[in-house]
Amino acid sequence: MNEKIRVGIVGLGEVAQTIHIPVLQHLSDKYTITAVCDLSKQLLDGINYIPTVKIKCNDYNKLVESPDVDLVFVINNGAYHTETAIAALKAGKDVFVEKPLGVSIPDVTKLKAIQEECKKLIFVGYMRRFAPAFIALKNDLPNLGKPLYVKSRDIIGTNNYFNKQAHNVIYPDDIPDEKKRERQEKNENFVKEAIGEASQEVKNAYMLLLGLGVHDLSLVRELFGMPKSVQSAEVWKDGNFIRATLDYGDFKVAYDTGVVPHGIFDAQLEVIGENGIGTVYFDNPYLRNLPVHYERKITKGYEFSVEKIRPTYTDPFAAELEHLYDHIKNRTEPKTNIADSIEDLKLIKAIITAVQNKKETDL
Repeated sequence: MNEKIRVGIVGLGEVAQTIHIPVLQHLSDKYTITAVCDLSKQLLDGINYIPTVKIKCNDYNKLVESPDVDLVFVINNGAYHTETAIAALKAGKDVFVEKPLGVSIPDVTKLKAIQEECKKLIFVGYMRRFAPAFIALKNDLPNLGKPLYVKSRDIIGTNNYFNKQAHNVIYPDDIPDEKKRERQEKNENFVKEAIGEASQEVKNAYMLLLGLGVHDLSLVRELFGMPKSVQSAEVWKDGNFIRATLDYGDFKVAYDTGVVPHGIFDAQLEVIGENGIGTVYFDNPYLRNLPVHYERKITKGYEFSVEKIRPTYTDPFAAELEHLYDHIKNRTEPKTNIADSIEDLKLIKAIITAVQNKKETDL
């Protein structure tokens, strides 16, 4: 492998344009973009500003077979994540897959078996878990003492509210209708495989948990492991809002998420311990280099103090790709691997089951 890792990108949508391509270019000492793939000719034509691209195609099989690609970035629609990753693995490539890794546990389990056979790396994109401020909270847990209560909150405005103000995003209108129908059908089939028959509201909630919720739930899992149960859960407003209580025995996690028609980004993870309170505040990742910061609150006698820590202006996506580079060069297993993603899918399914059955669901 060359000193620089040669990247082929499958999917040139909003996230690729505003985050992954700029971050890969920022880390140009480590990565070079050599190939891109998308169904949209408008998007393929729109990335002419990347001089290192040698291959443009609308079939990911052509990209993964290219000798000019070492690492495949799978950032197309989630319904195609596992099949694209499988093609890349069989072509002998390492793979970065933007979360969610897949829509259903059986689908991801099939991918795991193929990865073990091919012995290539799969790194799942959970950028918040690589944020230095989150690492600061994780390292501070012993000082905070035994957890009493944990709050995970993620109430945000729509992505395009921020992107249309901060970026020149191309939103294509040349995707064939049959491909749109195929994508919808694949997602519907995967959701049915994952949670069975369900109302449209519950299906929408499941997809929200896959897209937004995996960030929050994955953070909680890294700190505390899997909960004993989902004690309660509810959804409302067509599945755009979800509330769940996760039972860890000695303490509980209150989880709230939703998408609102306002320009807000209210994402935080707070641990209230016997000796102190630690809170990570996440800002909008689409506005690059907004700092993620950590607050430590301590009570000593009658004195209550607040310490605000900003470890870096480096955004979590850049921190994530620094870790990815090291894993590829050293051939080490990342913490955000397939087995880790399966745990998220188990927890998400348990939340949905608690919604459907209106009772506690054990894990």
